[in-house]
Amino acid sequence: MFRLIKRSIGIGIHSLPGSGRIMQNNSLTRFTLIELLVVIAIIAILSSILLPSLNQARGKAKLATCKSNLRQVYMGLSSYAGDENGWMPYTLWNNDYAYYIRDYVRLTKGKDLLSIDNTYKLLYFKKTGVPESIVHCPSMSFPHEQSPQYQPSGGSYTYALPGYSPTFNYGSNPQAGGWVQFDLRHRRIDLIKNGSVILADKDWTGITSGWLMQAVNIYSYTHDPADAHSPGYNHDRSANFLFIDGHVESRRYSGKRLFDGEFMLLP
Repeated sequence: MFRLIKRSIGIGIHSLPGSGRIMQNNSLTRFTLIELLVVIAIIAILSSILLPSLNQARGKAKLATCKSNLRQVYMGLSSYAGDENGWMPYTLWNNDYAYYIRDYVRLTKGKDLLSIDNTYKLLYFKKTGVPESIVHCPSMSFPHEQSPQYQPSGGSYTYALPGYSPTFNYGSNPQAGGWVQFDLRHRRIDLIKNGSVILADKDWTGITSGWLMQAVNIYSYTHDPADAHSPGYNHDRSANFLFIDGHVESRRYSGKRLFDGEFMLLP
């Protein structure tokens, strides 16, 4: 190995017989083909050993970032409710809640948040790459069409909407679990059933009106990762869930139903 390194830099040191003087040979000696192939093989072996560990570490970092995002979103929701006499922000199909909490969580126009729509109360994010914001899981699919939940409706799109999606059902009980009820779209934070999930990981689900890329609401009866209303199992087939008390849990896909009818996680 020493000879290989010495030859690669092309320097040899030797003494002249009987002179006591040391001469330096600066002639460049090139790698032989066999030596080059050996080096390439060593690099390939090291890469195969290290890359899985690096990918695993990167995945754990994204999982932690996702949990932190959801906690920050909850801080925005609770701050909004504190200023609105306990009422949560309006939200439905397009994750409108992000518009109402934008000032609480410092969501301002910049590199990834391209536009704030004050007419429809929506935030429009870049469509290239996964937006770096607290309302997007960093492990969402890109290109968007690679999402297992993607259901194309035709046409092109201009913007992406927020990623984390609220839980939803077709009810009207102000004290039920979960966040959105179709007949009761404003909820009091103190009346939502304790222990229920209000927001969850999502992946992209499709195009609305030909110009928006969506991640739509979570329904209690879905469990297939490819279902448009299922959580997004973005973290090595695990998803993160935000509860009404502000804590976040991860749950791995099991093939079984995830929630009961009030968005309490089933064992």
